[in-house]
Amino acid sequence: MPQIIRAREKLRSGQIGTVSKVHLTWNRNRKFERPNYQIDPKTVDWKAFLGNAPDQPFDPYRFRTWRFFWNFGGGILTDLMVHHLDVIHWFFESNQPALATAIGHNYNTAGLWETPDTIHCLLDYPDEKYQVYFEGTFSNARNRVMIEIMGSDATLYMDRGWYEIFPEHKGGKHEKWGPGDDVRRGLDFYKNPDGGIIHLANWLECIRTGKQPNCTVEDGVQAAAGAHLGNRAYRSGKVVRAGN
Repeated sequence: MPQIIRAREKLRSGQIGTVSKVHLTWNRNRKFERPNYQIDPKTVDWKAFLGNAPDQPFDPYRFRTWRFFWNFGGGILTDLMVHHLDVIHWFFESNQPALATAIGHNYNTAGLWETPDTIHCLLDYPDEKYQVYFEGTFSNARNRVMIEIMGSDATLYMDRGWYEIFPEHKGGKHEKWGPGDDVRRGLDFYKNPDGGIIHLANWLECIRTGKQPNCTVEDGVQAAAGAHLGNRAYRSGKVVRAGN
């Protein structure tokens, strides 16, 4: 999105100073319930859906909310945090984190989900000398979806509508820019820019021209690896290292 491209230019120019910490959030507020999905099992190729997961009876709830069950998804980290990691890796020209630790719980979804509804994850990038702290919950939407890159001279804030620079020192310049009108569309997105349309347009252009997309397959793998590392830490209750 245009504001993220411009924000990267601000970071790469050195405008916000030396960065040691990055704060990520993806918070939503939703009802915790088990809807009675009316899905005829005959209309679903359940075996194909299971793939290499253990054989189990057809469950319309798991079919519709697959991302919150370990057989099929990785919860908040692989569903949401991964999008932020893609941006951070691009900004800092990083690969995956070297180590991760995480805590989480099913405070509101015990018996509904397997993955936590509230989680905190800390990722360390020692070669680049910065850490990433992610918080995600489905019980409160404060801070919603944001990235804050905390530098010695300023903090660079981004969301899906604009970027903003908050200076650390007297006389520093405050900036805010976005291509849209700050009107939210649902929980996480803005009416303009429409990130979905931008991504699809780039994808179609690359199909036609053979160019590399803005986010390559390799970029996606590295971001996913960071999210999986966080889930390994959460499920093991340990600090885990990449490659171990």
